[in-house]
Amino acid sequence: MIDISELKRKVYEYNSKIRGYGVYLKPYHIVYKNGKKYIYIGRYWYKLERKNGKQKWIYLGKEKPLPNLPDPPELPEVSKND
Repeated sequence: MIDISELKRKVYEYNSKIRGYGVYLKPYHIVYKNGKKYIYIGRYWYKLERKNGKQKWIYLGKEKPLPNLPDPPELPEVSKND
């Protein structure tokens, strides 16, 4: 069984290391489709904007957005149904 909290911890640690680049792996993303719940861990790249005290995630894609970033942790593709 895959420990989702351990995978999220790896993403948080990686994001701490790359904080100065201004981009992040989104720690987790939840999608509900056709009555199923899917959880994606560290799969999508975002830029975080703060405006008027609010945070907004700007989607950058699935590929590493800057070539000089260290490689992200190896993460399995995780999805979970409820």
